[in-house]
Amino acid sequence: LRADCRAQNRRGPWPPRRLSQRRRLPDGSEGARVVVQWLAERGAAISEKIEVREGVGGERGLFASYLVRAGEQLLEVPCSCFFLGVPAPPESTGLGQESALDPRSRLAARLLLEGAHHCCEGIGASPPAQPLAAYFATLPRHVDVPLFWQVEDLLELRRHHRVLPLVSDRKRRLERQFKALRSEVPALADVSWADFLWAISMATSRAFLFKGPDGSQQPCLIPFVDFANHSPLAASSLEYASTSDGFRLTAIKDIDAGNEILITYGPLSNDELLMEYGFALEVNEEQNGYCSDEVSFIFPLPRDSAAELRAGLLGTAGYKCSDTVLVKATYVRNVPELFSVLRLMVADGHEVLQTMKANPDIRDVHAIKTMSLRNECLALYTLWRHACAKCTSSEILDEPSVVAAFCRCVEVVKDQLVAPHSGAPPPGRPAVAAVVGGGSDTAPTILGIVAGALGSVAPLGVAAPGRACGVGEDRRRRLAEEISTPPAGSARGSDLDDHQKTLDRATSSRLPALTAQRAEFARRVLSSERRVFAHFLALATCALAALELTPAQRATALEGLDRSRTLDGLTASSRMIVARYVHGLCRHFARELDEARSAGWISALDWL
Repeated sequence: LRADCRAQNRRGPWPPRRLSQRRRLPDGSEGARVVVQWLAERGAAISEKIEVREGVGGERGLFASYLVRAGEQLLEVPCSCFFLGVPAPPESTGLGQESALDPRSRLAARLLLEGAHHCCEGIGASPPAQPLAAYFATLPRHVDVPLFWQVEDLLELRRHHRVLPLVSDRKRRLERQFKALRSEVPALADVSWADFLWAISMATSRAFLFKGPDGSQQPCLIPFVDFANHSPLAASSLEYASTSDGFRLTAIKDIDAGNEILITYGPLSNDELLMEYGFALEVNEEQNGYCSDEVSFIFPLPRDSAAELRAGLLGTAGYKCSDTVLVKATYVRNVPELFSVLRLMVADGHEVLQTMKANPDIRDVHAIKTMSLRNECLALYTLWRHACAKCTSSEILDEPSVVAAFCRCVEVVKDQLVAPHSGAPPPGRPAVAAVVGGGSDTAPTILGIVAGALGSVAPLGVAAPGRACGVGEDRRRRLAEEISTPPAGSARGSDLDDHQKTLDRATSSRLPALTAQRAEFARRVLSSERRVFAHFLALATCALAALELTPAQRATALEGLDRSRTLDGLTASSRMIVARYVHGLCRHFARELDEARSAGWISALDWL
């Protein structure tokens, strides 16, 4: 085989080949060998340059056993090999109600009906001979998502105020699916909660979207392909597609021998990766700088003469308006929409009416680009205040203290913009630590600036970044206990106990490592959210600081803004976005700034 490989490499890229009994597979994986042969018989074509083995972290994956050239097709699996969920019933059930089962629960139901939970990796007494059972034998016994964590491990998420409630909400949704499955699929009326969780974790963590002949998409499992692991950078080296014909994977650049062949599961945030797949990334950013980590802003809806007009503009854009408005954004996606909502929220009634009168074509809030320099400054402060409350405990401070802290931040950043390469703070200014909060991660410098500013107005230490807000310790423990407790009546006899013993045997030998890994993933999720909020803190602070400079100082500062030490700790794309926004802000309001200075205007901070 190696001689053949060398000959083929001399002649150029290989075409895809039929699977071979000589393909390298995990030691002792007889089930996988049966699957390989079954795929070959059904027309699958997989390059012999691919092998399945464990990587450095112990996770099984696909690896290049030889140099893969750009343009080579690595594998092709026909749709006849796809494992689909149970078919959806007609539009309504016999009771006259629509089915409550979602597509992933239908895939989980198919796994349970086929007995996959009795065949999964390591549980069978002997290697299965049937292809389907052999494939089930390659599935992991356990996907370490938070739904399987113990109470103390779940409490590691306590500093990340969003994730624990999200896990709790997910459990409630799954409980509804579990109830619907037992009701709608008679053969699964006695299925246990533990078996359902295992099946749904397979349907979530290993499924691909299959586009059927009618154009509809549904999740499916693709044997062999589901060995591939995730990287947000994978799209730069591989091209793959799942169509009605099958699944194809093609290299678009060379892959060296020994490197893992990674795919992307999609633009997923670290929250989603942890809850659906059981891991989180240190830096969750694609090759082009796109980051999927999303944060939420909740703004109170002002009650003034323009309240009805505001609600109409927001409603037309699809926002649900009550007393507050929820806006979700990454530091790349939905940012213009976020600023449009901010501008509308901070504008007084007269300014809203004047804007609508001057721009009669505005139909929804997203059409609002700018109103005035004053409005933009207030929007930036509001953005800073909300981001600050998510990273610190500033929400317990009164408004004058928060304004004073913001002004302090602007002054510190202004000094750094004027002297971006100076290592020492100007006289009278305190040095700012770059590492704040607990954990091993180095926080963006802006968080240290915010911590110092809040500490100067509230010396009791309420400004510690990373402290959870809005969810009390008692409530967090209750949520953790609810998550780790199965629904009442979810298992008959000792089904749940037997399954739990199986999982305990599977994880007991590496329990200390698992606990440390869970804590690390929780830290990464927290770090991801803080990094996004830090981006908005930096954007708002740098923008106001730039407006405070003289024209000559501003021109010098803008030249090297993306290299400013204020932005240390942010990703390259985040620094570029901040610099681009500040450049655009100063250019757009240059005339208004000059007129304001001529009229004796001193500081944008006076508007606060």
